[in-house]
Amino acid sequence: MNKQFQDDVDNLLSGFTWQQKDTESVLSKLEARPPVMKKKLTLSVALAMVLLLTVTVAALAIGLTASKSYTNLQKARNAIMEKYDFTTEMITVLLQKYSPEGDDQRIFEFYGATSMFMKCDAIGEYTVQIDENGKANAAWSHDDVDPATWADGDLNSPVWGAPQLAQALERYWFYRQWETDNSDLYTIPHEERVKRYEELEEQIAPLKCNFDYRKTDEERWAGFTHYPDYTIDEGAEEYAELAKQALLDQYGVTETTLELFDIGTELVDDSWEITVLPLYGSYLDKVTDWRWANDLHDKLGTYTVLIDVNTKEIQSVSWSLDDIDVSQYDETNWGAADAITPQMLVWVMDFITTTKPITDKYPDLNHDCFSLEDAAAYDQKFRDVGFSTNSRYFYPHDLPKEGDITQEQAKQIASEAMMADFFLTAKQIADSYELVAEYIVEDGESTWEVTFYSSEAMGHVTLNAADGMITYVTLDSGASGNG
Repeated sequence: MNKQFQDDVDNLLSGFTWQQKDTESVLSKLEARPPVMKKKLTLSVALAMVLLLTVTVAALAIGLTASKSYTNLQKARNAIMEKYDFTTEMITVLLQKYSPEGDDQRIFEFYGATSMFMKCDAIGEYTVQIDENGKANAAWSHDDVDPATWADGDLNSPVWGAPQLAQALERYWFYRQWETDNSDLYTIPHEERVKRYEELEEQIAPLKCNFDYRKTDEERWAGFTHYPDYTIDEGAEEYAELAKQALLDQYGVTETTLELFDIGTELVDDSWEITVLPLYGSYLDKVTDWRWANDLHDKLGTYTVLIDVNTKEIQSVSWSLDDIDVSQYDETNWGAADAITPQMLVWVMDFITTTKPITDKYPDLNHDCFSLEDAAAYDQKFRDVGFSTNSRYFYPHDLPKEGDITQEQAKQIASEAMMADFFLTAKQIADSYELVAEYIVEDGESTWEVTFYSSEAMGHVTLNAADGMITYVTLDSGASGNG
């Protein structure tokens, strides 16, 4: 073994701890199957697996470099695993609190989620502090609770330690298989569907479904918040046309820009109140790109026109955002304004036209799924009219600079980091995860953000775009978000 190999292995495995419970989890991962909590391995097989895993992980990750903050994050997770008897899979149910400290981060905070399989308050919070010597010291918000009260793994306990997480994860994997076996749930009669859910709850007891499966389809649909149906009342058609003309005369709102709005009428005493308000949700999506529809909706405001029923005289014309000062904005920076004035509506419609050739390629996909080139071009169009990283929705995508690692290299490094940290296999990643690598520029720093999409878990790896240094790796179990 040459010295470089030895140094790389030592660096990679520094702070690495192995729990006996990890043996079962690792074997499950290598075989690409859910863990079965109650089976045991012989000591010889376990030791052989540890040796094989150590060599495999080290070999995969040779050449990977880690930032100081990422190394500290690894130490923090390992400290929790060692002190509280967590397996690697259990670590994935803890969510990490955001910290702005960057590479100087020495305090790491983790918390439990609330889901069908997890109880936030029972799981509590874990805090790990890295001291000046690089040692990780872990603490738990339930450290003051007598372990005897939860050591038996009872899921009814107000405190959940490793025994409860093992039980909850076992039920989660049962549920995942149940979902596959019952893919016809919403094609069968309601009574049969209820019966299957009742059988499921018997198997995952004392956990329960976090929704009311006894409701019929009609009852479930009625429980959703629906966009109001704004319509022009019978007899108000002429008044609506008069309102449009009034908006054109006073604000310059044209028939074309009205595509972004809905019109409703209401008879108030002796006047017709004509309300012109922004389309909402999927309705606005039909006109513009849904990726910024919510932001646009909030800035359009509402127009109101009052018309005398008898004389048809225009009594008032108003706009809800008239008091917002946007005098400093023009065609080059309107995206940063807090309100889209009637004069800006023409620019908005032109902008929709310029971005449409890109968005039309991806009618059903997220912004994340744009090609590298389209994501950069799309975001540049937003930046060109004043949108920035300080906007409610930021637009940081760009193209890699000469000398940066490539998109495929970023995916490969991210995959190796995920395999090293969470014992995923290359086969698992290929079979179960969709990888999306985005090139991001924020505050002058370029990174590759690689997301691992799967129904089983959601992973994320951040790399320095120039040299591939790993700055962040996480994997969040589907058990924390109901899968």
